Amino acid sequence: GSKPDPTPAASLMAAAVAASQMSETERNFREREKNRRAQARFRERQKVKHGQTEKRMEELEAAVRDLQLQRDALSVKAEMLERCLHNEPQQDASEREAQQQKEERFQKFVEFYKKVIQELAPLLVRAQFDGGGDAHKAAALTWRRMVPQGIAMYQDEDLRMMVYSRPIVGPGEPQPEKPDKAMWRHITAALQMSQQQQDDCVAVRSAYLASMAAIMEERRKLNTLMQDMQIPDLDANANIALHTAKALSAMEALKVNVKREQTLQTELSTQVWTLLLTPIQAASATVAASPWLPDKLAILDAVAALASPGDASKTPSG
Repeated sequence: GSKPDPTPAASLMAAAVAASQMSETERNFREREKNRRAQARFRERQKVKHGQTEKRMEELEAAVRDLQLQRDALSVKAEMLERCLHNEPQQDASEREAQQQKEERFQKFVEFYKKVIQELAPLLVRAQFDGGGDAHKAAALTWRRMVPQGIAMYQDEDLRMMVYSRPIVGPGEPQPEKPDKAMWRHITAALQMSQQQQDDCVAVRSAYLASMAAIMEERRKLNTLMQDMQIPDLDANANIALHTAKALSAMEALKVNVKREQTLQTELSTQVWTLLLTPIQAASATVAASPWLPDKLAILDAVAALASPGDASKTPSG
């Protein structure tokens, strides 16, 4: 007759024997396959997380740049409102004198900037061949000596707006176009940053954009408030004192907001030019960008783009 079914104990014994007979190669193969699938799942999660982070960063960048476009118009509006409140008529002669003074400060900066380029350029060329020798040390020393003076001059808000919007050249000199994103990526790639430097740049950029977005959102609200603030009609028995108090309060809040932006810009300059980049890297970027001032945010944008080649076309320049 047929053999009886094996007992549970016999089945367990048979399974144990089969397992013990599994070759070491099979066990290693299964273990590798298990690890491969786990790594694939991990990479997929990281890819999704990275995509979400990039999308958020793009939204913050767009918000910052959209709000910055309102800065000049808002500053003019605040100045006109202040003149109206204090009954100060526009003085054409005073304005021309103020504009002339701005231009004189810009030309002083042009002279300083040209001196920096003239001293650094030959030192950097020699530094490429001396392997960290005298030319390398001289270039680094020259940069350390000049950067504090440049940052101090850059505190002038009028000067900052001028050097950002125009090349640093004297009267009658050619006006080259501003470097585009591709040029900033080329300049940044030539700096040959370490992986740690790149990681630090991306982190600093993220923190800066988040802080700037908060500042610009507050400015947007102040802008809306001032736009809605109608000048009272003297014949309507309006509460002029209350209106004046509200207007002055809004202008004071705007001044504080602008000061926060200036402080943030100064902090970013200090981080990029004295902490993130070596003196030789910072000097090289300055010479390569001439006659434009090196754009710290454009360099950080380029680092982020180079770190994520697939998203490079999406990274804006600032």
